[in-house]
Amino acid sequence: MPSLRSLITPSVLGLSLCLANAGCGSSAPPPVDATPAIASVDQLRDRLTYIAESGQTGSGLAGLEEVINTVPDEAKKKALLADYTKLSQATSAQAAKTLAKAMLGKL
Repeated sequence: MPSLRSLITPSVLGLSLCLANAGCGSSAPPPVDATPAIASVDQLRDRLTYIAESGQTGSGLAGLEEVINTVPDEAKKKALLADYTKLSQATSAQAAKTLAKAMLGKL
């Protein structure tokens, strides 16, 4: 009759291998950015409209500067970039709303 030790040892070894392999594999997927990228002037207009209505900036500013830099009219681009700098530094929702509305008027 086999001893209890000879029965338990292979079982413990097998269980240890299973647990060790359970930790192997790929890491968690990278977090998804909740703010979609802006790729066109129409999307810029939509984002500025949102900011003008809500006063929320933060991640809502993502991509704005890049799209502003694609505006072909140099004078308009310069004015929008100056307003973007102010918007990115706005300390109140009301200031953000006012600046976003001004930027919409320049598009």
